[in-house]
Amino acid sequence: MNKQPPIMPTLRAMLYTSFTLTTLPIRILGILIYYIPKVTRPHPAWTYRQAIGLKIFAIWWNYATAVEYRTPKTLTPGREGQRFVVIDPPSNHPALDRGILRSVPSIHPNPIGAVWYPSTPSKPPSRVILHFHGGAYVLGGARRKQNGWGPRILSQYMNIPVLQPQYRLSVEENASFPAALQDGITAYVYLLDTLGVAPKNIILSGDSAGGNLVLAMLRYLTEEVDAGVPVPLPLPLPGAGLLWSPWVDLTDRAAWKVDGHPCRGNDYLTGRLVEWG
Repeated sequence: MNKQPPIMPTLRAMLYTSFTLTTLPIRILGILIYYIPKVTRPHPAWTYRQAIGLKIFAIWWNYATAVEYRTPKTLTPGREGQRFVVIDPPSNHPALDRGILRSVPSIHPNPIGAVWYPSTPSKPPSRVILHFHGGAYVLGGARRKQNGWGPRILSQYMNIPVLQPQYRLSVEENASFPAALQDGITAYVYLLDTLGVAPKNIILSGDSAGGNLVLAMLRYLTEEVDAGVPVPLPLPLPGAGLLWSPWVDLTDRAAWKVDGHPCRGNDYLTGRLVEWG
């Protein structure tokens, strides 16, 4: 079982936490009052719930970025119960032992957790969505209270079970690139080989950083080379890909572009989060 080492809170994080907790009630009250008139909402078409929801979520997002919050992760089911599965990377599988996936010798495929939405299928599904959460590769998780809203809505509207992997984040121990890509391929192989889902019936889906991970997986499956020489595809391609506001700019200027965007006031993303990611 992989567990993160305990993280001692820094003085800065402790002070920022104290400030946030002290000012939170009045800030929330101010948000609730300020957005009653439609004219004060970030967008005239937004409902009251959308406006206050964005701003309250932005408070959490900014706090998590400021203190560099670490998402707790274990390989135990917890409240997810039978919906939580542990996926072991296949041993000696060519898809996990070539090209960029072995570019960092110290980063190896690891067992990962994943959560089914809305519930664990009673039998191997004929179709499935493999969804990757967002969070700039530093925040978020697969569980309901972490990033459960997206896969729940996907499953509800598409009437297809969704599996959301708990891929490694770059702030975890021994989890820098290409750890997340390894985990994505591990989950894909699980659907193909363990559950026997036909590749044409698998939809890769990703939100924000998860969208970037989907793009990385598709590129790996179609363009990967080994020692400068193209190699045959070790895995079949999925049937489709869904990208939800994918993070496609990982350059040094990405943070500046976020803070300078004309719609910055209508979003919860910040350049600081992009820099951290």
